[in-house]
Amino acid sequence: MPPAPRRDLLPVILLAVAVTVVVFRLWTSFCFFPLPDWNTLRLTPTFMIRFGAAAYPGLHDGAVTTWIYGPVPLLLNLPATLAAGIVPAVLIAATINLLGAIVPVALAVWTLSLGSVVGARFEKVWATLLVLALWPNSSLHYIQADNVALAFGLVSQVLLVRARAGAGWCWGLAALGAALAVWSKQTSVGLIVAQIAWLALSTSGSAALRYAVFCAGAGLGLGAGFVGWFGFDALWLNLVEIPGRIPSAPDFIERTRQLWMQIAGYVVLPAIAVIVFRRTIWRRHSVWLLPTLTWLCLLPLGVVAIYKWGGASNSLNGVLYLLPIAALQAVRALGARRGSVARAGVAALVILIVSQQLRFAPLLPIRPMTVHLEEAALLAERMPGQVWFPWHPLVTFLSEGRFDHSEDGLHTRTIAGAGRSPIEVGRHLPPQWTTTAVLGWREAGEFRKLQPASARVAYFGRWTLFTWKPADE
Repeated sequence: MPPAPRRDLLPVILLAVAVTVVVFRLWTSFCFFPLPDWNTLRLTPTFMIRFGAAAYPGLHDGAVTTWIYGPVPLLLNLPATLAAGIVPAVLIAATINLLGAIVPVALAVWTLSLGSVVGARFEKVWATLLVLALWPNSSLHYIQADNVALAFGLVSQVLLVRARAGAGWCWGLAALGAALAVWSKQTSVGLIVAQIAWLALSTSGSAALRYAVFCAGAGLGLGAGFVGWFGFDALWLNLVEIPGRIPSAPDFIERTRQLWMQIAGYVVLPAIAVIVFRRTIWRRHSVWLLPTLTWLCLLPLGVVAIYKWGGASNSLNGVLYLLPIAALQAVRALGARRGSVARAGVAALVILIVSQQLRFAPLLPIRPMTVHLEEAALLAERMPGQVWFPWHPLVTFLSEGRFDHSEDGLHTRTIAGAGRSPIEVGRHLPPQWTTTAVLGWREAGEFRKLQPASARVAYFGRWTLFTWKPADE
């Protein structure tokens, strides 16, 4: 048998290159994940759920956490609590975080309807790579309630589209997915509004009303379970009162300047596209109708959120609902050219986008960045009951079985007007507190107000230590 023509290897080579660059980006994101103290901080409430502490503390009791979102992301990270140490726990959470992006994206792309089977498979592989290339760095690098809300939202959209096509049993699952998204992050309620509006526009008002009943049942059912688990007062305080009291950013112009790229890419450009292609989008059977409605319905609360204290671009992630169909359409448009040109064009696009994402990434490690966590565990072992890790309370729990306050939680409550007295704060600090340990870039915070002003500075590996003698307190 004669050897295959040389040109037949080109699709395989191009695909291998594209897969390699996307996998490299995902791997460096996994390796970077242990470094940001936000991830260890946000993983702590999951351990509190597993081991019987109050993940949603009251106004005057319980160790304060940074978590003011729904419990679903905390429950999703429960496998991390099976780890015996801080490093494997964080790496398990990193894996869960990556899968939370990869699996829903692949599901959303591969369930979109296309023409021929062969062409569809080719286009969907490339579209999946393109979406993963476009996925924001922050969603891959950090534990965020938005990540889980988006994951369940995408799954819900897939099920709802299938349900309209005749698989009625999917309605309940679609409503459950939407409810899980809302119970991941409260501002995701626009997802349900968009789905109901889509059914009203694409099917009928009665279908929209029936689906609204499904969503209400799923949302209230989950709510009843969570209230029974965590308590109504605790959920209301942490999910409604405290977020509602967080003030707006002091300077809207400065916040806009900081987030101008995200505002342009996630708000302005999609808005222009919706206006330009309105005749394509606003049709009953348009594949763009549901994702566009979702983006629009999530946008108002997302814009409000970015102009709150601590607001960031992840609140605008509703635009990511547009990516699966946008990527598939882009691949299809390029595929209209000759086969080799199309493949080269898509591969070049994926490589270009990943290159830009890597350029804006904080670091590109090829090994998990866990040395500081190992140092922290050693420090806690050497000084039991003495060290407070305000940004890494999970280190203390895994070393001593005690949950201390988190720095961000204390600060959030302070600016929300729900701060605690020094006596109340002291109930959840190390019993013989004489050292505060923070990573080198953390020099200010609530911990500076609580520790003695005379604290001396020392260093241990990557950690800055503020130390004092008990008589200094």
